[in-house]
Amino acid sequence: MRTRTFTEEEKTQIRQKMKEIGMPMLKEQGLIHMSIGKLADAVGIGKSTFYSFYPSKEEFVADMLADYRKELLKSLQDGLQGADKYSVEESKEIIRRLVKNADNVYQGFSFEDEAALKRMYEKRGEPFLNLGKEKEVIDFFTSRMEGVKEQLDYAVIANTIKIIVLSYEQRELLHESGFERTMDTMLALLMDQIFER
Repeated sequence: MRTRTFTEEEKTQIRQKMKEIGMPMLKEQGLIHMSIGKLADAVGIGKSTFYSFYPSKEEFVADMLADYRKELLKSLQDGLQGADKYSVEESKEIIRRLVKNADNVYQGFSFEDEAALKRMYEKRGEPFLNLGKEKEVIDFFTSRMEGVKEQLDYAVIANTIKIIVLSYEQRELLHESGFERTMDTMLALLMDQIFER
């Protein structure tokens, strides 16, 4: 059987379709349980063709997550609608929405999903935890917000965000009756790390 050759335009369209179909699958099933066969069928390509676009499922998910983060940053910038910065209250509401958004892709992740991504980064020779990259994202957000502390402790902010995300990922291990109050407490701690009193 002859291998199908795609034009660059077709490759771009297929990648886009893979991501459009893959993101809801990732949110619903997580990385480990997401089926590349089902994704390929939905896109209209063979499973082996998927691997001509991405060397692994983890690489595909990492690419989708990078797009997801870019879209978040773009929506933050677009939301300013010509203003220089968000007010403190607007900024806090944005952070609240990002953290508590049920559509947040990270809330569907499991410990196994995180471990699979960590192994992928290690295989690439890149750090899974990259404070330099996280600092860039934090600076992008906070530079568009009023009332931000002069000196930010990036490691504490990044860790607090990770603790919140991990809490959502492992929600079944926590007391449901106190979960939302716990998340509100963690969110208040995050706000205290970012904003002047």
